[in-house]
Amino acid sequence: MPNMSTTPVDGKDVPAMHFGIVMEWDDWHQLKDKLKKDGVEFVIGPYTRYEDLPGSQATMFIVDPSGNHLEFKSFKDDGAIFDSTW
Repeated sequence: MPNMSTTPVDGKDVPAMHFGIVMEWDDWHQLKDKLKKDGVEFVIGPYTRYEDLPGSQATMFIVDPSGNHLEFKSFKDDGAIFDSTW
């Protein structure tokens, strides 16, 4: 696999090239629990970014079998997804 280019976010090396999906809050947590139960290896393990701020969001990264980096994200407040004021 070629070297992965990353961008620092919250002190973590986020894969610069990745696909992402925004999920409903409860669905994200169910997926997180299933991936953990199934022993899936995380590139960046599940955590909540910007805790207690308007843009609070849960995120996690995995790699699919083809080597693509995938981000699964959920916002506590869906109105924050495209809100540039926070």
